[in-house]
Amino acid sequence: MDKPCRLLTLAFLAMLAAGCYRSPSSPMASLPAIEAADAPEGPPRSGVAVPEEYDIHCLAVVTAESASVYREPRVYAAVVGRVDEGRYVVAQTGRGDLVGVRMEDGALGWMRADALMLLDISSEPEAAVEFPDFEPRGGKPVFRAGNAVVSRAYAYLGIPYVWGGTSRSGLDCSGFVQRVFAEEGIQLPRVAADQYEVGFPVSQSALQAGDRLYFQSGTEVDHTGIYIGDHRFIHSSSSGGGVRVDDLAEPRWQRLYVGARR
Repeated sequence: MDKPCRLLTLAFLAMLAAGCYRSPSSPMASLPAIEAADAPEGPPRSGVAVPEEYDIHCLAVVTAESASVYREPRVYAAVVGRVDEGRYVVAQTGRGDLVGVRMEDGALGWMRADALMLLDISSEPEAAVEFPDFEPRGGKPVFRAGNAVVSRAYAYLGIPYVWGGTSRSGLDCSGFVQRVFAEEGIQLPRVAADQYEVGFPVSQSALQAGDRLYFQSGTEVDHTGIYIGDHRFIHSSSSGGGVRVDDLAEPRWQRLYVGARR
């Protein structure tokens, strides 16, 4: 063996003796494991305890700009939509830091709890408030249970506004009110001006959940919604993009308000 080869052999033997070399086929030749602190973040692995769900059942307002709605109760799930700040949603259940909200198709989506402000307005009242029946035409009561009407109305939150619409694919203001009351067996005329003639007047100070509100921006009554309590009402708004909740105390609505019917 020539001198350079003897030197390399001796160097190699020295490395083996010191434990500085391992065969590529050896398991120990793999890269060092990443420390836990350096591991990339990701969804929880199987075996991690899942927080228990708890009931909420109330109305909530979105407080974050363009808040994400997730398909599953984890922030790593697919985003199925976004909700603008100031919009209202029905919060049904909670799991950890996430809140399950009712989507417009009736399915349950999930939002971060810190993107919502829960309101003291129940989406599922324990008992309906009964009002006297009133029969102005057709022998059918115009009003029976205000809270039951409101609960049905919440199911349409997010449905888009469509002029002349009367289905879940799109509703105008009077179509929305007519459809909600029809689900309670209460038949109302098709347009807001005619609906305004049905029922008996209620002063704004005496409003109760389920009362119908009417507004006028032209020569006749041309908009309607349903009072839900706490100075708020639900309606299908052309400017707001569909069925949503607004504050009756806002100057715009006070200026257009003409009355309520029960």
